[in-house]
Amino acid sequence: METLLERIRRAELVPLKSYFPAGSRVLELGGGSGFQASILSSWACHVKSIDVATRPDPHSQRYGRQYFAVTTYDGQNIPFADDSFDVVYSSHMLYHAVDLDLMLAEMKRVVRQGGVAVHVLPSAAWRFWTTLAHYPNLLKKLLARPRQGPDSSVAAQKTILPKRTDAVSYPSAPRLSPFSRVRMVLTVRPLGPSSDVFGEWTSFRKRRWRAAFRAAGFHEVKDLRGPLFYTGHLMLSGLPFGLRSFLAFVMGPASFTWILRR
Repeated sequence: METLLERIRRAELVPLKSYFPAGSRVLELGGGSGFQASILSSWACHVKSIDVATRPDPHSQRYGRQYFAVTTYDGQNIPFADDSFDVVYSSHMLYHAVDLDLMLAEMKRVVRQGGVAVHVLPSAAWRFWTTLAHYPNLLKKLLARPRQGPDSSVAAQKTILPKRTDAVSYPSAPRLSPFSRVRMVLTVRPLGPSSDVFGEWTSFRKRRWRAAFRAAGFHEVKDLRGPLFYTGHLMLSGLPFGLRSFLAFVMGPASFTWILRR
């Protein structure tokens, strides 16, 4: 049985199937558990999936297991020759890039002339609603702690503490004083290299991504509206997908998919 996050990722990928014809050579960046790579492979694509060595394990990312072999790379230099792929794909990865220009240049290098890049990216609406959901989610976890056994206190702390990630590494949390730990828990932290969450409200806007893709030399840049509404904490896990689809129109979709042609 698929986890909620797996169901969401499947719902985001399936509408894009026409961009992955059978027999296509596909490179997935930020493969993680390999869940979406396994779907692409089931569509008769020839898939290579890469990610950094320090990525979290699948369970901590709310995946059930490792689904597909993911090769390690340095997070910047894509280890394949020029024009190696028909499609370059990423899902909720590109905003982690510390050097976005370099990342886009590398993607353009390895995709063949006339090939496409498909990138699923969180929306500015997702960043807004996820920021608001931080505190109800934190309260929910704090209220749940008394029901946990004494041996799970450390695990609970690790669950509450947010982690900052980027395209190169996923560092473990440093040892902090009690005051610093409380402040860290209460602060909504950015997901990528932005200095604060407010910067991400701007950097997640479509205007920013469109300008970056065009500056990198991609053509026919277009965005497709994502199918679902959800927050980064996956609150209200029992919310039907039909309602999530309706809320995407009312409150804004959680993601947009960018289609770029070289």
